[in-house]
This record gives sequence, C-alpha cells and structure tokens, in this order.
Amino acid sequence: MKTGVLPSPEPSPASPLAGDAALAWQRDYWHGLSVRPGLRPVIDPADTNGAKNERIDACHEAHVRRFMRRLRLGRLGTVLDFGCGIGRHHDLLTSLARRYIGVDIAEGMLARAPGDVRLIDGTHLPLPDHSVDCVFCFWVLQHTVDDATLDTVISEFGRCLYAGATAVLCERRGPTRGEPGRPADYIRHREPAEYRRLFARHGFRLRRLQPIATSWRWPRRSDPLTNQDYLYAFTS
Repeated sequence: MKTGVLPSPEPSPASPLAGDAALAWQRDYWHGLSVRPGLRPVIDPADTNGAKNERIDACHEAHVRRFMRRLRLGRLGTVLDFGCGIGRHHDLLTSLARRYIGVDIAEGMLARAPGDVRLIDGTHLPLPDHSVDCVFCFWVLQHTVDDATLDTVISEFGRCLYAGATAVLCERRGPTRGEPGRPADYIRHREPAEYRRLFARHGFRLRRLQPIATSWRWPRRSDPLTNQDYLYAFTS
C-alpha cells in the first residue's frame, strides 16, 4: 500500500505531565482500572454490561488479523506485546508466533494476563538485543504523552528487534479530547506523520499504514462509530 506524502505536523506545546511524573500517573491509573471486570480496564471503563467492549474487541481482532496477513510475515518466532494490559491480544498473537512475551507497567493488569508477562518501568525492556521478531502495541504509545519518553521507547524497540523485523501498532489520531477524572493530557493523539518522524529517527521505515473503523449496534438503533484509529507497520 502506498502511503503517499504525509503532511508535517504542527509542533505541539510541551506537556505539563511528562517523563517520570507521567509514567507514575499512568502506572497508578491503569493499576486502579485493572480491578474492573471484563474488558473494561482496556477499552471503555464505563461499559457495565460488556456488549460494547466485546463488539469493539471483535472488530479490532478482525482488523489486526487482516493487517498481519497482508504483511506476509509468516510464522513468527517471538512477539513482544508492549503494554499488554490484561492480555486481550494474547490469543491472537500466540496464533501468529511460537513465543509470546507481554510487558506492562501495571502489576494489577499483569495479574490478570495469561502467558509470559513481565513488569517494566515504562521505557526499558528486560530483553536481550535482537531477540524479537515483532513488537506489537495497541492503544499504548498514545499514552506516552511526551516525545522524549516515546523516543526512548522506540529506541528500545529497535534494540530488541532483529534487523528487518517489524513493529505493528494501532494508535488514534485527530483532536485529543479530555475525559472526566483524567488529566487533560493523559493521552495524546498523534498524526501519522508524527509517528513516521519519531520512528525514522531510529532507522524504522513505514511499511504500511491503514485506517480502521469500529462500529457496534445499540439495542434501539444502529450507531456506527468511525474511530480515527490507524494500524502501522514499521520495519527496522
């Protein structure tokens, strides 16, 4: 897929919640959410009956499977699920790879996650150099609000991946809207050009970019929702 020329993003103002302070807040926030049942910790915490989250999860899985097939990566050796949360992508990723490793900053999330999961500090990965065939992260990098911290994370991706291996991510773009009970900058929606620039600093090339849409049906009406989410594949 040809991505075309992406416009350069406007510079963003410095975030007051950055670096270690941001990581500490995120760690406590996600740990607190981990006690909620079902998929509420990782999709919509307010979905009390679970129908909406299950529908979104099924849509996401279908899009990711199709995206991975189009990459033609074959059977992977080791896949790293960065920001694995409660492990909602564990079954999908283990169907694509012989070995799964999940990492997260929140102990509560990892207590619910299946497989080989490990606690991290948010930036550094407890893995040897060139030991991973694919890094996968879904709605994770958008919670790294300052570019300096994200730069460290992407550098770690490059260190752990084999040469020519792939990082697959899904992140939201468009205006960042505040949400009740959260700092205004707990999340940052970057444009595709911003991710392309940040990954290019560490030798990654954008291989594929694909927008995805999620919809679900409410009891009384059809309510399609187009989320401004993009799937990315970067080659190291």
